[in-house]
Amino acid sequence: MANILIIEDDEALAKTLALALPGHRVRLAATGGDGLDQATSQRPDLIVLDILLPDMSGIEVLTELKADDKTSALPVIVLTNLNNAATVEKILAAGGKDFFVKTDWRIDELAEKIENSLTSLV
Repeated sequence: MANILIIEDDEALAKTLALALPGHRVRLAATGGDGLDQATSQRPDLIVLDILLPDMSGIEVLTELKADDKTSALPVIVLTNLNNAATVEKILAAGGKDFFVKTDWRIDELAEKIENSLTSLV
């Protein structure tokens, strides 16, 4: 059982994703600040991070995660509505493991990507 942190302000999407990950301990954060606090205090095995958050951008959250020795090695899969080369480049340059454009994927595809990422950690 893995510990997964979902940092997503869309509560319905976050809960749907959590339900798609049976057998794992899933925690939710609706803001970047709360996500950073949980990542530092609870040290999840993997983070799913939205780019557009109410208090700070997901890129800022990702940058802070990667700058902190406690969280720098955590794999982060980024969710975004922004499908352009500049955004993808920022995500990867900031240390994102992978990304999904929200309008171009199904929940089972993301769940599979998360499972594969967790398997590669073992």
